[in-house]
Amino acid sequence: MNTRQDTGNLVELLDTLDRNMTGSQVAVDDMIAAIRHRGFGPLIILPALIAMMPTGALPGVPTTMALINACICLQLVFGRDHPWVPGRLGRLRISRERFDKAQTIARPWARRIDRFLHPRLTGLTTYPAPRFIALASLLLGLTMIPLELLPFAAAVPASAIVLLGLGLSVRDGLLILLAALLAGGGFAMIAWLS
Repeated sequence: MNTRQDTGNLVELLDTLDRNMTGSQVAVDDMIAAIRHRGFGPLIILPALIAMMPTGALPGVPTTMALINACICLQLVFGRDHPWVPGRLGRLRISRERFDKAQTIARPWARRIDRFLHPRLTGLTTYPAPRFIALASLLLGLTMIPLELLPFAAAVPASAIVLLGLGLSVRDGLLILLAALLAGGGFAMIAWLS
Protein backbone atom coordinates (compact mmCIF):
# COMPACT_ATOMS: atom_id res chain seq x y z
CA MET A 1 0.00 0.00 0.00
CA ASN A 2 1.16 3.51 -0.80
CA THR A 3 1.72 5.32 2.49
CA ARG A 4 2.84 8.63 0.97
CA GLN A 5 1.01 11.51 2.54
CA ASP A 6 0.36 15.04 1.43
CA THR A 7 1.98 17.74 3.52
CA GLY A 8 0.54 20.69 1.59
CA ASN A 9 -1.77 23.21 3.17
CA LEU A 10 -5.35 24.28 2.55
CA VAL A 11 -4.52 27.38 0.51
CA GLU A 12 -2.40 25.25 -1.84
CA LEU A 13 -5.30 22.83 -2.14
CA LEU A 14 -7.71 25.65 -3.06
CA ASP A 15 -5.17 27.07 -5.52
CA THR A 16 -4.80 23.66 -7.18
CA LEU A 17 -8.57 23.32 -7.52
CA ASP A 18 -8.96 26.85 -8.87
CA ARG A 19 -6.19 26.41 -11.46
CA ASN A 20 -7.63 23.16 -12.76
CA MET A 21 -11.33 24.02 -12.95
CA THR A 22 -12.44 25.34 -16.34
CA GLY A 23 -15.83 25.88 -17.91
CA SER A 24 -19.17 27.02 -16.53
CA GLN A 25 -19.69 23.89 -14.42
CA VAL A 26 -17.44 21.87 -12.14
CA ALA A 27 -17.84 18.09 -11.84
CA VAL A 28 -16.82 15.99 -8.85
CA ASP A 29 -14.57 14.01 -11.25
CA ASP A 30 -12.78 17.25 -12.21
CA MET A 31 -12.09 18.12 -8.57
CA ILE A 32 -10.83 14.63 -7.79
CA ALA A 33 -8.58 14.59 -10.85
CA ALA A 34 -7.11 17.95 -9.83
CA ILE A 35 -6.07 16.78 -6.35
CA ARG A 36 -5.62 13.03 -6.90
CA HIS A 37 -1.82 13.34 -6.68
CA ARG A 38 -2.16 14.69 -3.14
CA GLY A 39 -3.54 11.43 -1.73
CA PHE A 40 -6.72 10.69 0.19
CA GLY A 41 -6.50 13.47 2.81
CA PRO A 42 -7.77 16.31 0.58
CA LEU A 43 -10.40 14.03 -0.92
CA ILE A 44 -11.74 13.34 2.56
CA ILE A 45 -11.76 17.08 3.28
CA LEU A 46 -13.48 18.27 0.10
CA PRO A 47 -17.00 16.78 0.48
CA ALA A 48 -16.97 17.51 4.21
CA LEU A 49 -16.12 21.16 3.55
CA ILE A 50 -19.04 21.44 1.14
CA ALA A 51 -21.37 19.93 3.77
CA MET A 52 -19.93 22.15 6.51
CA MET A 53 -20.32 25.46 4.66
CA PRO A 54 -23.67 27.20 4.03
CA THR A 55 -24.08 24.99 0.95
CA GLY A 56 -24.66 22.14 3.43
CA ALA A 57 -28.05 23.65 4.30
CA LEU A 58 -29.33 22.94 0.79
CA PRO A 59 -31.56 19.83 0.65
CA GLY A 60 -29.67 16.78 -0.57
CA VAL A 61 -26.18 18.28 -0.22
CA PRO A 62 -25.23 16.53 3.08
CA THR A 63 -26.50 13.18 1.77
CA THR A 64 -24.64 13.57 -1.53
CA MET A 65 -21.45 14.59 0.27
CA ALA A 66 -21.87 11.65 2.68
CA LEU A 67 -22.07 9.23 -0.26
CA ILE A 68 -18.97 10.73 -1.90
CA ASN A 69 -17.18 10.59 1.47
CA ALA A 70 -18.19 6.92 1.91
CA CYS A 71 -16.88 6.03 -1.54
CA ILE A 72 -13.51 7.68 -0.84
CA CYS A 73 -13.11 6.38 2.71
CA LEU A 74 -13.99 2.78 1.84
CA GLN A 75 -11.18 2.76 -0.69
CA LEU A 76 -8.65 3.83 1.93
CA VAL A 77 -10.07 1.38 4.50
CA PHE A 78 -9.50 -1.47 2.01
CA GLY A 79 -6.00 -0.31 1.06
CA ARG A 80 -6.56 1.16 -2.39
CA ASP A 81 -3.62 3.29 -3.57
CA HIS A 82 -5.51 5.72 -5.81
CA PRO A 83 -8.94 7.22 -5.19
CA TRP A 84 -11.82 6.53 -7.57
CA VAL A 85 -15.47 7.69 -7.59
CA PRO A 86 -18.31 5.86 -9.40
CA GLY A 87 -19.55 7.45 -12.62
CA ARG A 88 -22.85 8.83 -11.33
CA LEU A 89 -21.26 10.56 -8.31
CA GLY A 90 -18.31 11.70 -10.40
CA ARG A 91 -20.61 13.38 -12.91
CA LEU A 92 -22.39 15.50 -10.27
CA ARG A 93 -21.84 19.15 -11.13
CA ILE A 94 -22.08 22.56 -9.52
CA SER A 95 -21.98 25.87 -11.33
CA ARG A 96 -18.65 27.64 -11.61
CA GLU A 97 -20.30 30.61 -9.92
CA ARG A 98 -21.21 28.52 -6.85
CA PHE A 99 -17.75 26.94 -6.87
CA ASP A 100 -16.13 30.40 -6.92
CA LYS A 101 -18.38 31.62 -4.08
CA ALA A 102 -17.39 28.59 -2.00
CA GLN A 103 -13.71 29.35 -2.72
CA THR A 104 -14.17 32.98 -1.70
CA ILE A 105 -15.75 31.93 1.59
CA ALA A 106 -13.19 29.19 2.26
CA ARG A 107 -9.98 31.07 1.39
CA PRO A 108 -9.74 33.41 4.44
CA TRP A 109 -10.51 30.49 6.73
CA ALA A 110 -7.93 28.35 4.96
CA ARG A 111 -5.25 31.01 5.53
CA ARG A 112 -6.04 31.19 9.23
CA ILE A 113 -6.13 27.42 9.66
CA ASP A 114 -2.86 26.91 7.75
CA ARG A 115 -0.96 28.86 10.41
CA PHE A 116 -1.66 26.09 12.91
CA LEU A 117 -0.98 23.05 10.73
CA HIS A 118 2.27 21.13 10.99
CA PRO A 119 3.43 17.54 11.59
CA ARG A 120 3.13 16.47 15.26
CA LEU A 121 2.07 13.29 17.07
CA THR A 122 2.73 11.63 13.72
CA GLY A 123 2.18 8.14 15.14
CA LEU A 124 -1.54 8.91 14.94
CA THR A 125 -1.29 9.48 11.18
CA THR A 126 1.13 6.81 9.93
CA TYR A 127 0.20 3.35 8.68
CA PRO A 128 -2.09 1.66 9.72
CA ALA A 129 -3.72 4.74 11.31
CA PRO A 130 -4.99 6.13 7.95
CA ARG A 131 -7.29 3.14 7.63
CA PHE A 132 -8.81 3.85 11.05
CA ILE A 133 -9.07 7.56 10.22
CA ALA A 134 -10.91 6.63 7.02
CA LEU A 135 -13.26 4.31 8.94
CA ALA A 136 -14.03 7.08 11.46
CA SER A 137 -14.62 9.52 8.59
CA LEU A 138 -16.92 7.02 6.90
CA LEU A 139 -19.03 6.54 10.04
CA LEU A 140 -19.18 10.27 10.71
CA GLY A 141 -20.18 10.87 7.10
CA LEU A 142 -23.03 8.41 7.33
CA THR A 143 -24.44 10.36 10.29
CA MET A 144 -24.81 13.39 8.01
CA ILE A 145 -27.67 11.65 6.18
CA PRO A 146 -30.20 11.62 9.06
CA LEU A 147 -28.81 14.89 10.45
CA GLU A 148 -29.79 16.59 7.19
CA LEU A 149 -33.30 16.80 8.69
CA LEU A 150 -32.00 19.24 11.36
CA PRO A 151 -30.80 22.58 9.95
CA PHE A 152 -26.99 22.78 9.94
CA ALA A 153 -26.65 19.70 12.20
CA ALA A 154 -24.65 17.89 9.50
CA ALA A 155 -21.95 20.53 10.01
CA VAL A 156 -20.91 18.79 13.26
CA PRO A 157 -19.74 15.49 11.73
CA ALA A 158 -18.56 17.37 8.63
CA SER A 159 -16.29 19.53 10.83
CA ALA A 160 -14.85 16.45 12.50
CA ILE A 161 -14.22 14.88 9.08
CA VAL A 162 -12.43 18.04 7.92
CA LEU A 163 -10.15 17.80 10.98
CA LEU A 164 -9.49 14.10 10.31
CA GLY A 165 -8.67 14.82 6.67
CA LEU A 166 -6.41 17.72 7.63
CA GLY A 167 -4.66 15.61 10.22
CA LEU A 168 -4.08 12.89 7.64
CA SER A 169 -2.93 15.40 5.00
CA VAL A 170 -0.33 17.19 7.11
CA ARG A 171 0.44 14.32 9.51
CA ASP A 172 -0.91 16.27 12.48
CA GLY A 173 -2.03 13.83 15.17
CA LEU A 174 -3.28 16.68 17.35
CA LEU A 175 -5.99 17.34 14.75
CA ILE A 176 -7.01 13.68 14.93
CA LEU A 177 -7.49 14.04 18.69
CA LEU A 178 -9.40 17.32 18.24
CA ALA A 179 -11.67 15.62 15.68
CA ALA A 180 -12.53 12.93 18.22
CA LEU A 181 -13.36 15.57 20.84
CA LEU A 182 -15.42 17.60 18.38
CA ALA A 183 -17.39 14.57 17.22
CA GLY A 184 -18.09 13.40 20.76
CA GLY A 185 -19.02 16.85 22.06
CA GLY A 186 -21.05 17.72 18.98
CA PHE A 187 -23.14 14.56 19.11
CA ALA A 188 -23.70 15.02 22.83
CA MET A 189 -24.95 18.56 22.16
CA ILE A 190 -27.22 17.42 19.30
CA ALA A 191 -28.67 14.67 21.54
CA TRP A 192 -29.25 17.17 24.35
CA LEU A 193 -30.93 19.72 22.04
CA SER A 194 -33.11 17.03 20.45
